[in-house]
This record gives sequence, structure tokens and C-alpha cells, in this order.
Amino acid sequence: MLDNIEIISCDYPPSELSPIETSFLSFSCNFDDMSQCGIRNDDGSSFSPSYNFSVYTGDTVPKSDLGPRRDHTNNSTVGGFLYWNQRLPFVPRATGFIDLGKPIEQNSGMCIQFAYYVKSLMINKNGTTLSLFAPDNPTQWLWRRSLDDSQGWQIVTITLSNSVRKGKFYFIVNQQVNTDISVAFDDITAQQCATLPFISTTTTSTTTVPTTTTTSTTISSTTFSSSSTSTTIISTESQTPSTTIITTRTTTTKSIPTSATNTPTSSTSQPNIAQRQYNSINIWSQLIIVLCLYIFC
Repeated sequence: MLDNIEIISCDYPPSELSPIETSFLSFSCNFDDMSQCGIRNDDGSSFSPSYNFSVYTGDTVPKSDLGPRRDHTNNSTVGGFLYWNQRLPFVPRATGFIDLGKPIEQNSGMCIQFAYYVKSLMINKNGTTLSLFAPDNPTQWLWRRSLDDSQGWQIVTITLSNSVRKGKFYFIVNQQVNTDISVAFDDITAQQCATLPFISTTTTSTTTVPTTTTTSTTISSTTFSSSSTSTTIISTESQTPSTTIITTRTTTTKSIPTSATNTPTSSTSQPNIAQRQYNSINIWSQLIIVLCLYIFC
């Protein structure tokens, strides 16, 4: 049983957080309501940007030939985005700075995501540098890229450190070459990574070409009286599902030994007719020769 529970603040006077000390638990802005969502043209120091960012649409962008002609959120000509409004006369090493207006409370599993667009009249000069700077983070430069043309809208997702902290974030533009250029940001979001609106998924497609492997084995055996040849062909085709085909062919042939090539298949003791006639002529020849010798001698 509990009774008379009381909590008293002892030595510290009551206080409230001032508007400067407020922060975001999360932040998201797609600029479709044509507001900057509290984003300021500021770099947190005494430096002033060369040109400011303003909200435009594809129909109102000052440099229609460089774009962007559509926003990233809905691919619409009337959708808003934050545009770096560079104007004549061009300033050498022009800059632009924006911050989200208030610090963001960071915790484990938090990300910053945004879409960016760059297009200039320069080619292969990398004359424009975009950066994301967070002075309160261990890695202050969270992202940086130098280019002349982003080839349309591109999405960047950055995972913040897992430490719990409160910090500010600055988007910075540095233009090294004095030329016409369009730089824009859209769909700036800072919240838990698992809840980000634009999650890029990469699907890897692998195509497998079936291969065929053939193994041939030949076994031969030979004797004096016969020759037997056995051939086994094993053909395996790698497919899905796997199929194995085994074919066996056996051929047996008979051969006659070379020593008996001209030998009759059967033997007999009696001479044939031609042999008897030859013997008869030979006897008469011998008798005639004997008579001639007796008469004349």
C-alpha cells in the first residue's frame, strides 16, 4: 500500500525550451505546397551564399532548357522542388547553402534521403560539387559528388551514425566554372531507414545456358579366334531438372585367324581329277623316254 507520494524539484528553477532549442524527431518535405518547410539559405556561419534556393516547378523554372522540367515526387510539371536560382552576372566560385532550420534528433537506424538534379552547359569538367555537411556527426562530410550532369533526378540514401545525438545538416553547392547551370533538390527526408519513401531495390537476373558433357568409354578385347568390341556412350545434359541419359551399344564380330587364310575348310586323302590326269601324263612320258633309249641305244 502506498500513500502520500510526492516529487519535488529541489534547487533548479522551472524552465522551458526556447524556440531555438527545439528540434525535429523526423523531417520530410517534397515542396509540392510551394513552401520551403522552414529550410533556410544559411550555412551556419557568417558567410552568405552567392545565390539562394527557392521553390519552383517545371513550368516556372528559370532555365527551361536545363530543367528540371518535372519534379521527382510525382514526375509532374506542377510539382515543386528546391532550385538554386543562379542569375546573371555569374560570380566566380559561386556557392549555395541550405539547412533544415532545426536540429534533428538522431538515434539508431536513422537515415537521410534526398533527390538531386544537376545539368550545366559544361561537359567533362566536373565543375559543380554537391555536399551534405553535418558538423555534429563523427563523419562531418556525409556525402559529396562533383559532376556536370546527373542525367535526371538521382536518389541518395545515407545511414547516420548509431549514436544518440542532436545535429544539423547543410546542403552545399560549389560552382567552379562560370556557366549556366541548374541545381535542384527534392523529397528531403530524415527518419528511420525502414520507413523511407523511396527504397531502391536491385534485382539481379542470371541466365544459365544448359551445357552438354559427353563422356565416351571404349573397351576392346581380342583373341586368336574372335574379336569383341564394346562401346559405352554416357551423355549427361545439365538442365533443370537434371536429366541423365545413358546409352550402351555392344557389337561383336567374328574373325578368321590369318594363319588359315588359304587353307581349305575340309581335308581329303584322294587327289582331285586334275591331279590324276597330271600323274597319268607323267607316267606315259617316262615310258616313251625309256623305249626311245632302248631302241636307239
